[in-house]
Amino acid sequence: MFENDGFHARGVGVDIVDINRFRDKVHNERFLDRIFSPREQRDCGKGIFQPHRLAARWAAKEAVSKALGCGLGGDLSWKDVEVYHNADGQPQIWLSDAANERHNHPQFAVSLAHDGSYAVAFVILIATKHV
Repeated sequence: MFENDGFHARGVGVDIVDINRFRDKVHNERFLDRIFSPREQRDCGKGIFQPHRLAARWAAKEAVSKALGCGLGGDLSWKDVEVYHNADGQPQIWLSDAANERHNHPQFAVSLAHDGSYAVAFVILIATKHV
């Protein structure tokens, strides 16, 4: 287990997504509303890079579920996980109140990237030693 400055990794998740899967879905409001929060949809904007941004957020949600060790669908739904950027532009993970309770108020470090036709997300589940 990685330890540094009083923190340790409790779980790791990674996911890679083909961006082309999202090119047609950007026009499917039912799909977008089922998977992404209003803030995520707004942050992804419209235009040529919208599929890239949606794919990266999809990958991050999958990676969060892997880091938690639960997968999506049971203890964690798509809408329980929200990906946003803080004021400095760093990606962040927000969990719904119910998911926070179920998973003991986890904290995450996340990195998103997209290049060519792929988007990837890497998530580390972190917690203090006192958890």
